[in-house]
Order: sequence, then C-alpha cells, then structure tokens
Amino acid sequence: MTKCIVAGCSSSTTKGDKVHNVPSVRKKADRKTWLSNVNRLDLMCKPQKIVVCNKHFHRKCYQKNLRVEYMEGKIQYDLVPGSVPTIVQRGKMGPSRDVLGDVTNTVLHCTSPAHPVVSSAVPRKHAETQTEDQPVDSSTQCDPASISIDYSYTCPKMYSPPRPKMSTPARPKMSSPARPKMSTQSRKLCELPQLDISSVHLLDSTDLEFELTSDESEMCVDDEKCDPTFEPATEEITSSSSGSSLSVEDLNESSFIVYGQCLNELLAGVRCIKCDKQCMITNTYMKGSSLTVYFQCSNFHDFQWSTQQSSGRFPHGNLQIAAAALFSGQNYSVLTLFAALLGLRFLHRTSYNAIQSSHLFRLVNDAWNSHQSELLETFKGKIVCLAGDGRCDSPGFSAKYGTYTVMDIQTNVILGFHVTQCTETSSSVHMEKHGLEKCLGHLQDNEITVDVLATDRHVQIRKYLTDKWPDINHQFDVWHLAKSVGKKLSKKSKQKGCERLSTWIKSVVNHLWWCCATCDGNGDVLVEKWLSIVHHVCNRHVFPGHHVTECCHGRLEPTVERKTKWLKMQSPEHQALTNVVTNKLLVKDIRQLTLFCHTGALESYHALLLKYMPKRIHYSLEGMIARTQLAALDHNHNVNRAQATVKTGSRKGEKRFRTEFSKLSKSWIAKKMYEKKSYEYLEILMEKTLETEKLNCTRPNSRWLPPNISRNEKPRKEIIVQGRVSRFGK
Repeated sequence: MTKCIVAGCSSSTTKGDKVHNVPSVRKKADRKTWLSNVNRLDLMCKPQKIVVCNKHFHRKCYQKNLRVEYMEGKIQYDLVPGSVPTIVQRGKMGPSRDVLGDVTNTVLHCTSPAHPVVSSAVPRKHAETQTEDQPVDSSTQCDPASISIDYSYTCPKMYSPPRPKMSTPARPKMSSPARPKMSTQSRKLCELPQLDISSVHLLDSTDLEFELTSDESEMCVDDEKCDPTFEPATEEITSSSSGSSLSVEDLNESSFIVYGQCLNELLAGVRCIKCDKQCMITNTYMKGSSLTVYFQCSNFHDFQWSTQQSSGRFPHGNLQIAAAALFSGQNYSVLTLFAALLGLRFLHRTSYNAIQSSHLFRLVNDAWNSHQSELLETFKGKIVCLAGDGRCDSPGFSAKYGTYTVMDIQTNVILGFHVTQCTETSSSVHMEKHGLEKCLGHLQDNEITVDVLATDRHVQIRKYLTDKWPDINHQFDVWHLAKSVGKKLSKKSKQKGCERLSTWIKSVVNHLWWCCATCDGNGDVLVEKWLSIVHHVCNRHVFPGHHVTECCHGRLEPTVERKTKWLKMQSPEHQALTNVVTNKLLVKDIRQLTLFCHTGALESYHALLLKYMPKRIHYSLEGMIARTQLAALDHNHNVNRAQATVKTGSRKGEKRFRTEFSKLSKSWIAKKMYEKKSYEYLEILMEKTLETEKLNCTRPNSRWLPPNISRNEKPRKEIIVQGRVSRFGK
C-alpha cells in the first residue's frame, strides 16, 4: 500500500485513489517544490518512493490523454508536465469532485454512452452532521458553520476540436417534471467535472424560453456568484460570414453537433425555476445519443433536462438515427467508425437492432405494401410484358438468400419481388426458380395477365415456364446473350492462329443486336440474318437463303473495302467464328429474341440494390426484405426521370451529358445526366418513425424459417475447436 504523504490525507492506492510520484532525490529543485507546497520538507532526503494524491492538484494541472481516448475509447486525464501540488486543505468549495476524484467542485462528465457516470456518496445534509459541541480537527475538516457551497464554478477549458466562434446562446429555462425514483447511490453528486459528449439535439421550442435581463448582477447575492462567462442572447441569432441565419421554426426542425465544453458553459448558468438559485448537476444519464441531466439547487429543488424528447422505450434521436441509417442504405459498422472518429455519442448495436426489428422493418414493410397495392390496382386486368432476373446475396456459389424481381418493360416499374432462403429449396441453385414461381403466383392472384416474360437463359426457368406457364411467351434478354457471344469469341481469339478474329468481336455483337431489332418478330428471318455474318466477314455479301440472300448495307466504298481486315474463307479464325455462330444451342436460343427484349433497366436496379445490400455484408432475412423494399421504393419513385438541362447562360435549355473513359471500348463516351432524385417518400417515413408505437405495423416476414442454414446439428464448441486445422500450423 502506498499512502499520500500530506498530513491528514487518507488517500492510498489500496482504496483505488489516483496518486503521483514525488520527483526523485536527484531532481532536488522539483522535489523541494513539491514537498514545500505540501509542508513535508522533512522527507527531502528520504530515498523511499513517496506519493501525493490527486486531491492536492488543481484541475488545470490535468489534460486529456487523446491517444488513449482515440485508440482505446476510454477517457483518461494525465498530469501536465511541470505541475506541482498546491492544495493542502479543502477550501470553501463544498462536497463535489474534480477530474480524478478530488472533492472540490461539481461539474459533469460521462465516459460512455452505455454506462453513465453515477456520482459517489455525499450526504445531502453533510453540514448538519456536526454540532457545536463536537471537536473540529483543522487538518481534516473545516468549521461546519464556515462551509458554503459555491455554485458559480466555471468549467475548465479542456481540449475540444476547433470550432467557429458563435454568440453565446441564452440559458434555457428548465421544466420541473416529477423527480424519478433513484437509489441512494444515484442521488449522490457527480464525480467528474467535464461534460464529455459530442452530439446533442436542440430542445423543442416549447422547452426553450429566452430571457433578457437588464442587470444580471442583481441576481448575485452573498457567495452565490453569477457565471462570469454568461452573456444574455439577443433577439436575433447572429452568424459568421460563412454561415446562414435560422428562424425559430428552422431551429425546431434542425439538429446540430454541440461540443461538450460548450454544453458545459451553457449548463453552468442554469438557475432553479422555483427559487432562482444557482443549480449544480447531481446526476447524468446517457442512453445512446440522448443525455439527461439532473439538477439541484441550494434549497434542494430537483428538476431534469434532456437533449431529446422521448416517447416509449427510445428517445426520438435514437429512433431517427437508426431510421436514417437504414433508409439511406448505410451499415452500422461504418456509422460506428464515423461516430468514433468524430467523437459522437452513438447507439449501441443492441439498441440499433432492437429499433430495426420492432419499429423500422415494420414501417418499411407497410410503406412498400401500400405502394405495391396501388401499382397492382393500376395494372389490374391488363396484359403486361415483364422482365425478370434473380440476384444472390453473396458472390460465388455459397448464397444464403436469393432475390427475384419482376419489372414491367414498358414503364420500368418494379411490380414485385421475392426473397428466398436456401433452406426453402433443395439447394441454392433452385432459389431463382422458386422466386419466379412466387412472383408469378402473386401477380396472378391480383388478376394481372403476363403475356411476355424476358429472362436470362436459365435452364430451370426455361423448363418451368414450358411446363407450368405455356401461355407465356418466354423471351431471352438480348444483352445477356450478346455478352455470352462476345465472351466466346474473345476466348477463341486468344488461340494460336486466330488473333485477327479480335477485330471482328465488336462487329459480330452489334450484328446480333441489329438482327433482333429488324426481324419483325419472325424467327426464321432472325436466324438467317444472324448466320449471314459468316459470309460478310469474308467480303461475300451475296449468299443463298430463303428470306435473306444479301447484306443490307449496300455497296461498300472502295476505301472502306480496302481498309477492312477481311477473313479468309476456311482460315483458322474464320473456322473459329463459324463454330461460335452456328452452334446449335445458340441458334435455337436466338429464336427467342424475336421481340427484342432487354433487361437493362433491371440490371441498373440491381446496381442500385448494392447501395442498400452490399454482397460482402450479411443481413438477416427481415433485413434483406426491408432493404430490398427500400431499393424498390427508391427505384419506382425516381424511374424515368427527365434528362437534365442547362439552367442558365447561353446554353440554357440544352441537354446535359457527362463524359467518361470506357474500359471496355477503350474510348471516351458520353452519358446522359438526369434530374436529381426525389426522396419525399423517405421524409414521410422519417416522420412516421416517431409514431411507430401508435401505428399498427405488420412484420415483413410471416413465414417461419430456421435461423441457421446448416442441415446438421451443431456440435459443442469444444469439439469444433479441437477439430480446427490450419494450413500454416497455427
């Protein structure tokens, strides 16, 4: 045990008190200063280790250890180099504590959003415990009659990130709700002096009253001094040259980042609404991003103030943070890192998941069901042409979820989707067919007739539509088939003797698109036009056939004909091209391109889906459904936007384009620019977030599924660990 050397001080390392080593004998000047300030020069030559506890250092002698805070997430205060003890006896400050536990002044500090700091025991009527007949030891305590509580303490200037100078806001006039029941320990005074929070929300206008007094000094009586840093606010809120002014209505609808030091300065001037006495902070409570502060004046009037309103289990700020994260497609891990780097108080993962499952998933599900019902009512009784495609939740062949989506080709509006877990089918390769089956059944239940369905060349879907839906005209997507042809030709061109074939790959792919667009729905014409490419590449433009006997490009210019790198008949490159073009399966599938259907809009939607559901992150089934619903709402509310135009200048009204370099074509290309997206539907959802406890929302997943996709019983953890094998022998 190491005990503090100051006379009458009972602090020691056994009790967990913070102590500091006195400079060694070799540092005579520093050691003499320390011992002289604590009246212990008799220990000047003592070689043993001696210490002085933190009670004898002023709070300005401490500074935050930013490295520990950012690396380990803990709040730690270290002694400033060159500091010396200056406090030997307790002064007139009354019972409260400094940064590291010294009983000096009461201010506020919270170390963790999940675990608020609870003050240590200080009896309310401490001064009344001594009587005039009891002896008083001057080395350990003061005369009780001389003790007066100083509530005018100004918070120390601790470190905070740089911020623009702003006018001091008016002090809020606190409401006085019924004091919550608190344990004896919870009623004790707060230990730490710095309110360490990073993000608070402004109070509602009903909770804020700006008071202007002509002479603030009239309120100061006796030892209760006013806060010297307090300045009454003016009627108008001033701003810097780089900022903008806000009305009271704008303030009510806005949130701001408020540094803990600024909030300390604001709360230091709080006065009791009953007796107008200066108040001190007795307790704090942190729940996620919400902070509740409990006050008490010298007449023992208690009241509380919170940075957020609350209804039900969660403060409003916590609900809106979780909602904004989900609705914008962000992930908890990314936002947690963002908040940690900025020093913001954030939700715990447990609270975030609880808000999602109990509120947000149901809210999104109701919004999508309402939107989909309106769409299906519009298409009810009509004949539609659909595009369908599946998407797995992860790359490779180990998918857990499969999402199948159907889109109307004419309007590019998503009519429905189905999320399938692999345990619902025999294996993950059957999820796409299962999703299509559910989508078609749902459309049939809503009296929508499907005439044409365009998909990729999925073997299971091809057989399923032939057997179960023979009335549907099954078409293949031109883009998928053209992509397949291009890959096969690219592979052939890398063979020895077929290098010249690479110059014809783009032309052959374009030829396939042209054949599908000009066949007029005739499969025989489409096939003959497609097969004519084997003659064209050899500079032969007239050939035998039933529907197509010559090329449609007309007579070529001599210069063009001379510069074109024609292939020789029966050469290796020409033979490789013929093998790809005349493949029996390919020729058979080309007959299902007669309506020239392509699913480009659906592929763009799948790219948007990556914003809400990245394939590298795992979500629960309810999370998959909710995020897919958000992506579908985003797509349907912003589909078919007009191309953006120039707003001002001499080019006003012209269509806008952006240029970028294409890795595929190795050239610069121009792409259209569209009008900005509208997210009004999300604003409505954000407003309903605070009303979810009053709404009758339904769960997005009504079917029971096993929580794990494993079909084997899970063994004990010890057995799994013992069977672990590493290729590296670790």
